[in-house]
Amino acid sequence: MITDIKFLGQEFKKRGMREVRTSYEGNILIKAKKLFGCFILAFSFLSFDSKAQDPQFTQFYAAPLYLNPAFTGSAGNSRAVANYRNQWPGLEANFVTYAASFDTFFPKYKSGFGLLLKRDEQGGGATAPLVSTDANLSYSYLIPINKQVAVQAGLQVGYGFRDLNFNSLIFGDQLDDRGPTGNPTAENFGNDKIGYLDVSTGALLFTNQMWLGFSAQHLNTPNMSFLGDKDPLPMKFSLHAGYKLPFGGFLRGNPVAKDQSITPTIMYISQGKSDQLSMGAYVNYDPLVVGFWYRGIPVKRFEDTGINQDAVAFLVGFKLDNFNIGYSYDYTVSKLNNLNSLGSHEISITYHFKQKTRGRSKGFGYPRVICPNPWKKYEKLNYQHVNH
Repeated sequence: MITDIKFLGQEFKKRGMREVRTSYEGNILIKAKKLFGCFILAFSFLSFDSKAQDPQFTQFYAAPLYLNPAFTGSAGNSRAVANYRNQWPGLEANFVTYAASFDTFFPKYKSGFGLLLKRDEQGGGATAPLVSTDANLSYSYLIPINKQVAVQAGLQVGYGFRDLNFNSLIFGDQLDDRGPTGNPTAENFGNDKIGYLDVSTGALLFTNQMWLGFSAQHLNTPNMSFLGDKDPLPMKFSLHAGYKLPFGGFLRGNPVAKDQSITPTIMYISQGKSDQLSMGAYVNYDPLVVGFWYRGIPVKRFEDTGINQDAVAFLVGFKLDNFNIGYSYDYTVSKLNNLNSLGSHEISITYHFKQKTRGRSKGFGYPRVICPNPWKKYEKLNYQHVNH
């Protein structure tokens, strides 16, 4: 059982459960795993050198402003997105993440504006010991290269709060040989809430069928310590790309079949000492969308957990008018295993507002291109002639 607890602590490091560092004699503990009965996971299993990682979304292109601020306004119209993720529901100390965003594009100014809200509950849902909440404003600017290629640069500035619920923790003086005593702790607590400024940036190169993006998040490495010392959040770097391949009747000149496509995608993320690679593809056969991904770096090994791999994921989704609705399931392939974790569940809902016009105005230097989306049909904009 102790081996299982220690391994679970290692998995928390990979997912990003930041240790609440303390000089107290008692270790801060949380309830960890229902399947092994009522025992506790000590935060001390997370080394002092471990750094937090951001929550992840399997459907990363269904969370565009979270992935890269350069995606702000990339749909060419107004867009609202909601995301929900429940990671490892088989564990009492699981992770639940919510996100909502809205972004729009102003052709006259070649600019996109957006708002992203996010809440991450680490360690047990609404009563989690650690909850992070943030709000972010994003801006992007379109830079045409020619009629087929464009670059979009983005900036995101946000403010976040981290809340530590001491009532959800068990300290050393609340334990005896038989387990938790139920008595109150005599420990003196530090701050239970901190606020921080967060700055991120990114860039996106795209044509009608492909995109290549790069983002750098937490540029200011905000201090996440509850004790007043230095505990910086590491910068996160992401490289992501995709290529949309129409098939079926489109190859024979049938425009209706433009809703049929295969889109291979790839994303690499590095944050602190951790990195991760996601590879897979969307298959779009209107109105059905399915997808498959592998997440991990199988050529990389760790001494404590072996091969660097996390999950294989499956997606099924539907397009209903202007709505895109997707559900994905992550099957755990790490040593934590799916029997214990019960995998991860994720839901995304995207609504595209109808455009008043069908194309961008000629005369502003716009390319005949819009950033492709695995969910949307192959799209090439037509110019509209305007007088200046």
